[in-house]
Amino acid sequence: MKKEELKELSNEALQKKEKSTKTLIGIFIPIILVLLFFGVRDYLNGEANTPVTIITICSIGGMVILFPELKSIREELKDRNL
Repeated sequence: MKKEELKELSNEALQKKEKSTKTLIGIFIPIILVLLFFGVRDYLNGEANTPVTIITICSIGGMVILFPELKSIREELKDRNL
C-alpha cells in the first residue's frame, strides 16, 4: 500500500492489517518448507519435478513481496506511537 493510503486507515484497521500480513507470512513459511522438502527429495531420487519447483519459487516470491508492506505498516504504526 502507498503511504497515503496507510495514513488514511484508522489505528484499529492498521493493526489488523499488520496482523493479517504477519499471518500470511506465517502461512507461507510452512508451505515453502514442505515444497522445498518434496522438491529436494524428488531431485535426489532422480526425478525432475518442474511444477513443484515453479510453485516453490512463486511462493518464495509471494512471501518476499509481503516484507516491504509489513515494513511500511510498522513505520506508520511507529509514527503514530502505537
